[in-house]
Amino acid sequence: MKKKLIIFLGLGVFAALAITHKSQIFIIPFLTPFILAHCDTMDGPLVADIKKSLKSKNIMPVLKWIKKSDEEEIKNIFERVLSFSKENSEQKELLDLYFIETVVRLHRKGEGAPYNGLKPSGFPIDPIIKKGDLSITSGKVDDLAELLSKEIKIKIKNKFEKAWELKKNANLDVEIGRKYTEAYADYIHFIESLHKLIEDSHHHH
Repeated sequence: MKKKLIIFLGLGVFAALAITHKSQIFIIPFLTPFILAHCDTMDGPLVADIKKSLKSKNIMPVLKWIKKSDEEEIKNIFERVLSFSKENSEQKELLDLYFIETVVRLHRKGEGAPYNGLKPSGFPIDPIIKKGDLSITSGKVDDLAELLSKEIKIKIKNKFEKAWELKKNANLDVEIGRKYTEAYADYIHFIESLHKLIEDSHHHH
């Protein structure tokens, strides 16, 4: 009775033993994925492009997600995965997952963000992120921009009004004065953070 043992170590996504016996493959995972960002979900646009590349055997959909410094590594792995899959079709699913995990990990590295694993298909995604994806798909961003603008306006107004009301008696009562300084700091820090986010985004693009 001949068995073949293959060990794949996917950094963060899984480590598994793939045991083939009589044309069957048995995958035994022994590491659990950790929670990450939207680009680390199996339902995200990054993984969709990776699957597109694997299906079409064309690396181009993947490369735009990867820094130039990692391009050669991804190309080499892609060619090996395709070549090995042809000879060992029963391992294709495992190899595809290994490639997906590698691309996502390098993408995260290129963003300067931590990587701890892939979120499974169906993992909850923030509704605002879904709206962002929908805007890219549909080519229409006005509804999203209006929604975010309204939410920001409400937040600024609420924080301002709280500080403004407390300020009226801030010098008459110490406890009210302390509440005022807290509300004032919260208000100023909020608008400062918003402005910094806008400025940083402008400089990066």
